[in-house]
Amino acid sequence: MAHFFKLLGRSVWITCRCRSCHAPASHQAHSTYPVCGTEVDHSDPVVEENVTHNKTLYERHAELLSSMPLQSTREGVLSVTDRLSVLADKDNNCYLELSEFAGLKMSYGSVPRGNTVVVITRVSGTPCIITANNGSFKGGTIYPVTLRKSLRAQEIARRNRIPCIYLVDSGGAYLPLQAEIFPDRNHGGRGFRNQAVLSSMGIPQVTLVCGPCTAGGAYVPTMSDEAGMVHKLGTVYLAGPPLVKAATGESVTQEELGGAHVHCSISGCTDHFTGSESEGLATIRRVIASLNTKENLLQLSAPAQSPRLGHSMEDFAGLIPHNDPHQLPIMEVISRIFDGSEFQSFKECYGTNLITGFARLQGNVVGVLANDGVLGAEEAVKGTHFVRMCSVRDIPLIFLQNTPPDDEFLSAHGNDGITVKARAQMMAAVSCSQVPKLTVVVGGAYGPSSYAMCGQALQPNFLFTWPRSKVAIGDPADVAAAMSRQPEVYNCTDPEKIIERLRLEEDAYSCSQHVYDDGIILPHHTRQVLSFCLEVCMTYRDNTKSRFGVTRM
Repeated sequence: MAHFFKLLGRSVWITCRCRSCHAPASHQAHSTYPVCGTEVDHSDPVVEENVTHNKTLYERHAELLSSMPLQSTREGVLSVTDRLSVLADKDNNCYLELSEFAGLKMSYGSVPRGNTVVVITRVSGTPCIITANNGSFKGGTIYPVTLRKSLRAQEIARRNRIPCIYLVDSGGAYLPLQAEIFPDRNHGGRGFRNQAVLSSMGIPQVTLVCGPCTAGGAYVPTMSDEAGMVHKLGTVYLAGPPLVKAATGESVTQEELGGAHVHCSISGCTDHFTGSESEGLATIRRVIASLNTKENLLQLSAPAQSPRLGHSMEDFAGLIPHNDPHQLPIMEVISRIFDGSEFQSFKECYGTNLITGFARLQGNVVGVLANDGVLGAEEAVKGTHFVRMCSVRDIPLIFLQNTPPDDEFLSAHGNDGITVKARAQMMAAVSCSQVPKLTVVVGGAYGPSSYAMCGQALQPNFLFTWPRSKVAIGDPADVAAAMSRQPEVYNCTDPEKIIERLRLEEDAYSCSQHVYDDGIILPHHTRQVLSFCLEVCMTYRDNTKSRFGVTRM
């Protein structure tokens, strides 16, 4: 069965390889879940205001993305986007770029896409995660944000067991910021350790050197399972000709020092000599085709079907309130993400600020947790029960996070320990659950309750945000007020300046520029992105059983 949709602006077909889609209709299970949600009244003045406001957010999204181009500035050399286009399958139905806003307006200047592009796509029919340096921007220099984005790509590969491809075109670390790149355990050397560990887990590591591969970067191909080099473009050495000249007085060319002939014929650092970029990329495709990877055959509980209710840009824009960032008609959102707009509630009358229940996404049963208010003690107990139950049943979890600032728990009543203990139980359950976990921040991600809703610290397989999202420890005005009450600690003489800075920091794009998420997605793309990510999670999953620790009752 083939399913057509637009994924981040690309028209694609998703073809299911499961038995259910190819089984006779009489053998296919049919849903008995109730239908939820209502139609959007586009003539309603409030809806019209919402549409106007949210389209402004979408326009900002497009403008910021266009401010981070990837065009090639080198004659005769493919741009990073061209390399990805050649490497990916031509009839590709899966293509997702991660962390597009990494490096936006950093303290050391904007670094387009964090100077590296990370894409999940199919290569020779195999889902892979590709990390490609952007050699057109300052020679592919590695900034702190470049490193963070690359390490996140390896973490995604580890959690989802998908092969890694590295397209190396980098002059090495940005030396003025070496203190933020070199010494710590999660700095430059961590990527090399990750390559070794991933390979030991049976997760293939494949590299094509299609530009400079200097200093520490020289270890990327040498720590890969297989590596190729492009003649007269790719070079691998710890120190280039100018440093050799300065240190020894010896004059040597790049090719003599570390070209493709040297490393494919003499040192053995790389395995495949290629005469051009197109030949090198074709070689990588053949390497991937020989991996002998085994994909899981998904057993769907029902045929995939689109939501019954409208899920266009206009529908989502009309639903999302323009005047209150903490409010969201979450059942209307659920009805526009999951198959058939169907949802089976769990504990509907208990802990009502947390919606839990079952739905289907492209025919796969999933457990859904969605905030509809403050995550109190009852909500946390309910969430713990639901997460553990889904873990026992091996059902993937999808978190739609909208945790408001929970000011009521700053009171004496709210600090009685009951809520803290209940949230701790939920955090423990989410942390220990081994089923795939996908998180979308659809509103606020405030305070410790955002952790319980599978925030980044609890290691979801993927985490995305909407453009309207806010991520912070608390509301900026409340935080500034707390700081001003302790001048001896915070030296807060101007609360208004503090509030202004905190409002900038809580913005979704401020978080995404530092790679605190895997990307900002538009609301009407949510179903498509979640469908693709769920397929990635399930393709090579090893079905490790969830084991839970001691629970404080």
